[in-house]
Amino acid sequence: MRVSPLRRAGTLAAIAAVLVTLAACSDEGAGADPTSTSATTAATSEPTDSESTATQSPTETSGSGTSDATRTDVPVAGGGPEELRAFLPEGFPIPEELTITGDPTATARNVNVTFTVPDAVEAFDFFETQLPEAGYEILPGSSESYSTDVSSGAILAQNDERQVNLLIVDDEVEITITARE
Repeated sequence: MRVSPLRRAGTLAAIAAVLVTLAACSDEGAGADPTSTSATTAATSEPTDSESTATQSPTETSGSGTSDATRTDVPVAGGGPEELRAFLPEGFPIPEELTITGDPTATARNVNVTFTVPDAVEAFDFFETQLPEAGYEILPGSSESYSTDVSSGAILAQNDERQVNLLIVDDEVEITITARE
């Protein structure tokens, strides 16, 4: 079943709003800055001066080391798993079949990439299994499974270094990875 673009946009907006709320709620309990990240702001937020003193993450550009540095090795639309593997943090799970869509973005603190997969349910199950195996804790607020009723599923995860917001709608996967303070 194909979902209309209008319904898809509405579903994406609703899921993004839930992820923003959940990220803020989970951060408040951990004593972290509640404005640190969300599914809708992580890709576009710029680091503050206090963030520029944070430890360098694998997503930071080599060279100047400034907080507003952007990577030059960003893969382009049409790329596959190998290009994505070189872009995402070492050891981050990546499905074997995918096609990068749009233009991935990266700053010293944030990485955002969107790609399509052959099967959304399989992709959700893959990340739900592989993220913990790669050392990421699945957080409350994550979907229990990919919902075929609304054609979407979301996973919130973190490890000691990074926070992950993963959203799957239809066959499209959007991943935002933010360095933790």
